[in-house]
Parts: sequence; C-alpha cells; structure tokens
Amino acid sequence: MTDSYYDTTSAADTFVGFEYQYYYFLFTLLDKLEDTGEIGFEVKDDVHIELPDGKLILVQLKHTTQIIEKGKSKGSLMYLATRDKDLWHTVHNWIEVIKNVGGRTSDEQVKYINNTIFQLVTNKQFSKDNSFLKELKKYKKDKSLAEFRKYLADLFAKTKDPDDPTKKNLIKGYIKEFQALNDDVLSSFLEHLFVETGIDELIEKIEKKIKYRKSIDEKQVEKAFNLLDSNLRKLIYKQIKDRKKVIIAAENFHKLSSRCLNIAKSGKLPERKGNFYKQPINLENQKFIKQLIDIKAINPENKHKIKELTSAKLSLMNLVKAWEQAGDLLSTDILELEETAIQKWYVRFETVERESEEINNKTIVISRENKLNKIALNCYDEVRKIELNIDNTNLTPKQSNGQYYYLSDENPKIGWRFDWEKKYKNEK
Repeated sequence: MTDSYYDTTSAADTFVGFEYQYYYFLFTLLDKLEDTGEIGFEVKDDVHIELPDGKLILVQLKHTTQIIEKGKSKGSLMYLATRDKDLWHTVHNWIEVIKNVGGRTSDEQVKYINNTIFQLVTNKQFSKDNSFLKELKKYKKDKSLAEFRKYLADLFAKTKDPDDPTKKNLIKGYIKEFQALNDDVLSSFLEHLFVETGIDELIEKIEKKIKYRKSIDEKQVEKAFNLLDSNLRKLIYKQIKDRKKVIIAAENFHKLSSRCLNIAKSGKLPERKGNFYKQPINLENQKFIKQLIDIKAINPENKHKIKELTSAKLSLMNLVKAWEQAGDLLSTDILELEETAIQKWYVRFETVERESEEINNKTIVISRENKLNKIALNCYDEVRKIELNIDNTNLTPKQSNGQYYYLSDENPKIGWRFDWEKKYKNEK
C-alpha cells in the first residue's frame, strides 16, 4: 500500500475531527449556556442548544486538515466550496431531520423549522467563489424564493454526473432533494440556515472565555482550562459508558465550572484519587524497605509497619499520577518536587557523610557499623520531619514521607547510609 493510501485513510483526521467537535461543545457551554437551558453532545446533532425560550439550535461541525497545495493561498486550509460534500451532506441531514422529526405535513415541518436554527460550523475558509453562500445571503436580504429556485436549478444542471453510469453524484442528489422542498418549507429553512467558516483555534477561544467571562487571572487560566477540560471529559465518558445521553443543564455546568475555577483561583491542587500503582507481592524486597532495615529503622518482622510505609509511598505516587493525568500538573512540576525533595534531603545527608568519614578513620569495625547506622538513622528521622509542597499545595506528612520512600526505592536517588549508592544503586 502507498503512503497516499495511509494519508487519506488516517485515523488521525478522525481523531482531530472529534476533538474539534468536543472543544466546540466546551466553548459553547461557556459562551451560550445562561441561567437555564441545556446543551447536548452527539444527541440531536453534533452539538445542540436548548434555549430558555424553547428554541433549538442544531450545530453540525466539519473539520478539515487538508491544505491548499498551489497558488497564493498555498499552505492555508481548504476553502468551503460551492459543491463541498460537507456542506451538502449537512443540508441533506437536516432535511431528513425536518421530515422525520418535524412532522409529516408541511405545516408541522414549518412550525419545527421556525423554532430551530440550523448552523454549520467549519474550520474551512470562506470562499468568495462559493455561489451557494452568496445566494443564501442574497435570499435572506431580498426574500426572493423564485430567484433562489432558479439558482438551484442552474446549480443542478451544471453539476456533472459521473462517467460511470452505475455510480451517482451524491451532491447532485442532495441538490435535487433541496429543490423538492415545497415553498413554505424551503423559505423557512433558508431563513434559519446559517454557515460559519474559519472557526478554528478553539482552545485559545476557550481560554479567552475563561479569562474574561469568568474573571480568572491570566496565570491561572491554563490550570482552570485543564481542570474544566479533564472533568468534562470524565463526565462525558461516564455518561456514554452508562448509556446515558450527554446533555448538560445550566445548573449542573455552573456547579462543575465553579468548582474547577475556584480551585484554579485558589492556586491549590484539587483532591484526586488514583489506583495506578499496586502493592508489590513481596514488600520486603522493596529497596527502600531494605535500606530502612539495614539502618535498624524498622524490624523485618514488623509486617504491619512495612505495609504502612509502602502505603505511604503508593499513596503519594498515585496522587501525583492522578494530578498529572488530569492535567493539574506538568512533568516540570513533578521534576521540581523531586529536585526540591532531594535538595532538602542532602542538607541532612551532608552530616552523614562528614561524620561517617570520621568514624571510618578512627573506629574499630564492630563498633563502626553501629555508629554508621545510628548516624543514618538520625538522618532518616530528620528527613521524615520535612514537609514538601507542589504547585502551591502543601503535602501532608504522610505524603511527604511517601515522596522520600519513592526516591529511595527503585533506581534510588537518595539513601541514609554514607555508602547507600554502592549498596543499592546498581542492585538488581
């Protein structure tokens, strides 16, 4: 298979299209949802908005990654063309909705249309050569249905059939379907049909909406966005998993967004839970436990204590991972926590190095080991008093200790005895 085959069938385009749809949904929640009303995701359309007055907005979202390869606009996104399949397939879908949801009679269909806005949103660029958009705009101004029907007839006639007689031109079929609407239905549909082009950079739009509408300090905008984004994705996932429709009412979104934004404003990390790391089968084989047994900090027979310390380590690891997964923390934040913890450990460990050197030079072997372990134990006790923080959030004593147990475990970066690197760093 050729590269071009993979280019045209890539799942990446589908993924980006879904993300475009999702981020438009989030933007709409922030932009359109007032004190009442609700917004749906993949229910009545890609996105639908139920306004407080009972009006309905149906939104079809079309995203492209295709770029123009020649001419002055080379490198820019594709234009929305007159016979664009995204345009006409969307019109076809809405005609089906009008027929099947609106009602069987023309009066019922007109009543449905008059209560509905049909909105196509795409990142494709506006083209001055798109005759359909020109005629739609002209109709909204002049209200001449005869002129618009004349345009449709001309467009239909100039739309070529495929060379293969066994195949059909779907676009031509959609135009014919459009022509077949009676005058009342067609005129109402045209009045309520809108096309927005060039809608892109949705994440930036969302962040601006958070900043200005929600009065968030610029420094906290990214955190607020990450919190809102991750929590909304979880909500959508849960709703779909539970076979429920994703429809968010104003009151519920207000609660969700307020909680996320308040956390962002406070500058503190939210409480999170995770179960990414499990207890190992043999707790005694953990390097951090071996280090503590060596310096007589714990008794190898005290299974309860070993389990307790392991729990502290895993609790910290799972919490940090949960923050990272939710977008609350960046990898740089986690690295900063680690580096700070090591720096604070080393301030205490310098005493171990200094006193151990003196003992190694002057003390007999039997007495030497006891004294070296005692110095190491003192260092461990001092380090356990350290309280760490990450991203303006203070860790509890248990969590702080857990960070040090983590750092002294697999591929250890700290230890307690002067010779911890030699004993544990390369141990398998």
